[in-house]
Amino acid sequence: MIRQAIDALTDHYQALGLLSPHDREYCRNRAFRLLQEPPQAYRPPQLGRKDALNTLLLAARDKKLLAGEGIAFEDDFMAKLTDVFMPRPGEYQEWIGDLLERSPEAATEKMYQVAIETEYIKLERVQQNIHHRYLADYGAVEITINLSKPEKSPEEIRLSQAAGSDYPACLLCKENVGLSEVPNPARSHHRLFQIELNGEDYFFQYSPYSYFNEHCIVFSKQHEPMEIDGRVIDRFLDFVDIFPHYFISANAELPIVGGSILTHDHYQGGRANFPIDSARSSLIYQSKELTVAKLDWPISAVRIEGDRQAVAQAAKKLINSWRSYSNPKLGILAQTDDIHNTVNLMARKPGRYQVILMFRNNRTDADNPDGIFHTNPVWQVVKRENIGIIEVMGLAILPARLMNEMGQFDQLPEYQKWLTAVPQADPLDQLGYTFSQILKDCGVFKPDQESQAAFEAFVTGSLTGSESE
Repeated sequence: MIRQAIDALTDHYQALGLLSPHDREYCRNRAFRLLQEPPQAYRPPQLGRKDALNTLLLAARDKKLLAGEGIAFEDDFMAKLTDVFMPRPGEYQEWIGDLLERSPEAATEKMYQVAIETEYIKLERVQQNIHHRYLADYGAVEITINLSKPEKSPEEIRLSQAAGSDYPACLLCKENVGLSEVPNPARSHHRLFQIELNGEDYFFQYSPYSYFNEHCIVFSKQHEPMEIDGRVIDRFLDFVDIFPHYFISANAELPIVGGSILTHDHYQGGRANFPIDSARSSLIYQSKELTVAKLDWPISAVRIEGDRQAVAQAAKKLINSWRSYSNPKLGILAQTDDIHNTVNLMARKPGRYQVILMFRNNRTDADNPDGIFHTNPVWQVVKRENIGIIEVMGLAILPARLMNEMGQFDQLPEYQKWLTAVPQADPLDQLGYTFSQILKDCGVFKPDQESQAAFEAFVTGSLTGSESE
């Protein structure tokens, strides 16, 4: 069965374009060596890709070739196995680059397919996630209970605690390519595609645990902290020029309103729509080259559409103006001991260029130590973590523990106060309602008339005033 499985993978990955006929014997022999099996002559196999991979994983376990017990060790072996059939990083760059010149969609489709079929994207695990749509008073929101990331085994935890290397500097760095051995992530089969954004080197990859369709990560060649300024706008517009069928988005660079990794400049994109894309809107500014609309969305947001230069200029004006905007009456202070105002943002190119800016503030005080514009304590039993770009676009990423707790909310003491604040409904609808309220908590301009008038005045004043770009 080992020979048949190796032959099946050789045929499959050659058909996928990962290896040429000249590479067949080389790859087969490397696979036999990895399985510590004597090489055998090729025979037409009867196995599919998935069965072949599982066969070889079981064989590796029986032969005690795995470095330990747990899914991470299985993933590490699978990465080493599929890497046998992958082109070298430079060959991959040329291959995808040639596809991109002919068709951006063909390039991303091939990269996505390769990531799935080499088990880099954990598709079967991702498909276990629970998805639910909830209709709030301002429109629909979506929740997903993230069941895809497995818990670490005791051996994985021990190795993680013992690891002391500072190379690579973080899990996003390009130096992760080709790494293996737990506690390193399984990256033997990992491939990056290098692109240029605003004259700077960035890398494109897919997320192993996708939260939405074709979920990709775009990160800087340099290990430098997240920073939101006008350069991000230029990078985003370059990105949608390269991949006009994708969106790109950014977390803020500040704690509370930022993402989980603030030490490495990176963005998230993909081929998906979010609830914010369907939000009702009202026009507040228009010129020949530009329209700016306020979104009926709990996170204070505007959609900017038009010619590239006009969109870039307007977005930069709003970002720069927001940095110094304060309205003490509404609790908005741009700076106390630290800087507090920043933005989440996303860009698309559905014909005209489009940028959505979502205005955030991370200030805390004695009464709100977790954040003034952050999740109210009553909702934190469901989700206490940062509300970042994916959430503010309307998709909640909720912890796996909720899957077990949903059926016994009324029996768990930590949920009793929360139950008095949510409607009597199906547990998934209760979670959806909770998320809809969390977004309201995080909005800096609340839905009352005074706050909305101040929001419109801020936007129009920024666009028509003398703020620098």
